[in-house]
Amino acid sequence: MRRQTRFRKTNYKKIRGYINQDARFIIMRDQDGNPDPKVIKTNLIDKCVAAGKANQSLIRIACRELETFYLADLAAVEHALNLKGLAKHQSKAKYRSPDDYPNPSGELAILSKRSYQKVSHSRLIGLYINAENKRSTSFGHLVAGIKKMEANLLQNF
Repeated sequence: MRRQTRFRKTNYKKIRGYINQDARFIIMRDQDGNPDPKVIKTNLIDKCVAAGKANQSLIRIACRELETFYLADLAAVEHALNLKGLAKHQSKAKYRSPDDYPNPSGELAILSKRSYQKVSHSRLIGLYINAENKRSTSFGHLVAGIKKMEANLLQNF
């Protein structure tokens, strides 16, 4: 927990000191076991306001863990991790609507035969994930927020 707090403080110092007026900030968090995502989001909004960047920031909280997004796109996981046969499981109920799944990272570990690594594999999966995927509501909100932010930024040019 101490490491995460230090990391967050560092990020907000960087955001506050950022000079480029056209810069936008996307802050993506999972619930970290907190049952109320509104508490997390309110805290992050307060930090963006304090940094003077509230109008330039998009804050999104994943329903459980960020890995929920990956369970919603098993084809991306299959391709990124070079695992055969994952995409065929997408029609199962727990993968059709994974936002309420209790342990997405644990499920990814099982699907990948314990080879899934949160940081390095998340970077790989991100290269292949389908932005139009509608199976995860929280992922859909993230994509919609990014598109809105992009449209507003382009409108100013």
